[in-house]
Amino acid sequence: MPRNTLTEQQRIFARELAISGVTQTEAAIRAGYSVSDAGPRGSKLANNPHVKAAIERLRSRMERKAEARAAFTRDNALDLLAELAQDEENAPRDRIAALRAIADLEAWNTPTRSEHVTVHADIRQLLEGSGLTRDDLRALAFPSKQRRIAAPPPPVIDADDADIT
Repeated sequence: MPRNTLTEQQRIFARELAISGVTQTEAAIRAGYSVSDAGPRGSKLANNPHVKAAIERLRSRMERKAEARAAFTRDNALDLLAELAQDEENAPRDRIAALRAIADLEAWNTPTRSEHVTVHADIRQLLEGSGLTRDDLRALAFPSKQRRIAAPPPPVIDADDADIT
């Protein structure tokens, strides 16, 4: 057997230690080593250069996969939110919520002057053709600051105007 080839037990030990995050003793037991000898065996295996290299390869692969999943998820979320924000068939409230979510994901802080102008232009485009006014938009964006307006009184019907048959 070549020197750099791991036995099945060594492969299992490396996988358990790298992926499962268990102790060296537990990894040795899971790899099939005896319980009474697992402590010293786990230590010896963890210091074996070939096993060490296998553990590092597995951990590196796991990190790359985790980073790829995180990037994939974030990019897809941004794409979906952008589609929601731009789709004119969506309710203005949903489009504004999508813009806010994009801002949160992008960690936008206080906008610079040029960013403010760009966002202002985007909001103006949202308003055009929607039938909404600035006050409508403000009410959607800041519902807690919305002024309560009393409903108009019902129309008074004169007895002469009522058609009673």
